[in-house]
Amino acid sequence: MAYHSQLRIHIIDLLLDYCKPFQDYKQPPSLFHPERRKMPKGYRTKQYPLRTSTIDESSITGNIAVINDVYVNQLKMTHEQLADLAIPSINDQATNARIRGAKALRTKDINPFTRLQIIQLCFGLFHLCMNLIWALLHVHRGSIHQVGSLFYFFALLDRTRLGCEHPDYHTLWATLLQILRGIILNAWKVECGRASLGAFASSNPSPDKLVKIADQIIFNHTTTAVLDTDNAHRNIRLFTRDLLYVLELVHATSEGDFGRIEDILGNLAMIFRGAGSNNYCSEILCFLHNIKKMWTPEFADITRDNMLVNLTGIEGHCMPIDLNIEHLIKFLKHFFAAKGIYASRDHLATINKVAHKVGELELHIPKPDRLGSDLIRPVVDTLEAGGRKLRSSTLATFNRKVRGMMAGEGFEGEDDEIPQASFDLSGSDESSS
Repeated sequence: MAYHSQLRIHIIDLLLDYCKPFQDYKQPPSLFHPERRKMPKGYRTKQYPLRTSTIDESSITGNIAVINDVYVNQLKMTHEQLADLAIPSINDQATNARIRGAKALRTKDINPFTRLQIIQLCFGLFHLCMNLIWALLHVHRGSIHQVGSLFYFFALLDRTRLGCEHPDYHTLWATLLQILRGIILNAWKVECGRASLGAFASSNPSPDKLVKIADQIIFNHTTTAVLDTDNAHRNIRLFTRDLLYVLELVHATSEGDFGRIEDILGNLAMIFRGAGSNNYCSEILCFLHNIKKMWTPEFADITRDNMLVNLTGIEGHCMPIDLNIEHLIKFLKHFFAAKGIYASRDHLATINKVAHKVGELELHIPKPDRLGSDLIRPVVDTLEAGGRKLRSSTLATFNRKVRGMMAGEGFEGEDDEIPQASFDLSGSDESSS
């Protein structure tokens, strides 16, 4: 229910922000996102930078060397001083896998520091989001001949280069948002009960009316019927549902509300598993296991509070800590949901183009005899498939690995069923894993 409350506000925001007739609508507090565990207003993250290291971190031994360099060489701490500490380490999945490998190698070492027991692993939210987009691109890409597929919309918007092997991450996310906004604006046209959105705006609908229609849109445009045989209709509903999860992840991050992120982590684990990104599913399960079962409530809060930072103290300008370095090289501007490309009205023409095409093709209506339906393959329902796999085998396998890890046997990684994320990050040194 917590996510549903956020979802209806996203649906309403997309109408108020990207439909010109609503530009003067006074949005009351009841239509703001409910706060769950938000960073205090005006809080500015304190930073204590260390010197740059030239150690290669692309191996297990490299990660061991980095940890030793940071705590012993730079911070001048002794093994005895470090032995009783627990230190959050927030990384991409590949780095976490290497550190787990290091822990397995050093199970019988001489003290908690050399065994790396003090390092408590968490996933970085930037890399989580990036890999989520990659997984959904893999699921929904389709082809130019499949009506309603991502590649179909890329061609419509003259963005066919996003179908290449290494698409530009920020251009892809901006385009996905434009497609999503167009789909949702069309849904408002369908559900508002007026001849046009202009006429609907002229009726000055009450906040309760907007909430009621938003709920209709969620039910009628983001869920699937078991017997839906129109693959184009089914696929676009699944795409809309999946992209709304990404939108909530990005928006909650920029608002600094980790509670909203935590509300959807279980479903994100299922989406990753359903899409074939098994290792990121395991990362989420590890984190949830730790905050619920392993860590004290106080330490769990410390990890939550350190996964997001705000370097300016400005509302809506929070970021994942693993994106901090990108901020320093001015790579961040496209990430904030409330700023830059996401809020620019220059993109209204593109959004309306998508909305018009969705309405013209009647993709919001199930049509079993749709022309060209034989060319459209059904995409996987990531949430349903992932939930089924979690219940049938993944959770049992995960619990077995946790027991093995606690016994000093290490935590064996899994093979992903999709290629490793490989984005063009415009010269960034960040990896995509």
